Amino acid sequence: MPPHAQRRQGRGCYLTLTAGSDDRLVSVSTALAQSAEVHEMKMENGVMSMAHLADGLPLPAGTPVELKPGGNHIMLMGLRDPLVDGGVASFTLTFEKAGPIGVHAAIKQPPVVDSEE
Repeated sequence: MPPHAQRRQGRGCYLTLTAGSDDRLVSVSTALAQSAEVHEMKMENGVMSMAHLADGLPLPAGTPVELKPGGNHIMLMGLRDPLVDGGVASFTLTFEKAGPIGVHAAIKQPPVVDSEE
């Protein structure tokens, strides 16, 4: 994707979260983008839609919650600079109970989605 197109479009962030006790991911921030939100993907009337989880993402104690393509994910909008494969991104994940936690993640090319499926 050309750098100028990448900045206009959003990029998804994928990871697995496991909370030690019941909690909720309520917000995400990063210097990489103008905004970052927790989104869900769901099928409605045969159409896939994406929506911001305004109340956050529930994290049941001890249960891995996967953020993945086609499912819940973190959406970066208004990228300030192109994301470079092999780089490192810094985020602050804010949880309802645990509060803010800084994380670093490897930047990888977006997964290829087979449109034939």
